[in-house]
Amino acid sequence: MKNIIKVWLSAAITFLIMGVVLTTQATDIVWSGAVDSAYTTSANWVGGSVPADNDWQDTATFAQTLPANKTPNLTINRSVRAIDFLDSTGWTLSGSGKTLKLRSLSSTGSGVNTVSARLKSVYSGNTWNVGVGNTLAL
Repeated sequence: MKNIIKVWLSAAITFLIMGVVLTTQATDIVWSGAVDSAYTTSANWVGGSVPADNDWQDTATFAQTLPANKTPNLTINRSVRAIDFLDSTGWTLSGSGKTLKLRSLSSTGSGVNTVSARLKSVYSGNTWNVGVGNTLAL
C-alpha cells in the first residue's frame, strides 16, 4: 500500500511541475513607449506587462507599426529570452553600464537599429539574425 501511495504522490508532483512549466509559455511582449523610455515601466509595454526578467520566457519585441518613442533604456540589468526588432528600424536600446542577458537577437527591416547596452549571450549557440538591408550597430 505504501508503494502505491508513493507512486501516486510522485505522479501527482510530476504533473503539478509540468503544469507550472506549461503555464509559463514564452510570449512576445511589444514595446509601446507610451509613458517614457524606461524599459521597466510596465505602461511602456502593450498589455501593461514588462518582459519577464529571465532568459527563457519572453521576447521583447520592437515593431515598426508602434511608437514614436523608439528609445527604450535599461535602468537596471535584465534578462530576456530574445530581442526582436521586427521589420523595424530607427531603434536605440540603451543602458549605460547595464547588461541585458539573452538567448537570441533578430533585427530586420531596411535601416539601422542600435543597441548600446551591454549584451551577454546566455548559452553557446545563441541565434543572432540581421536581415538583408538591415544594420545592427552594437
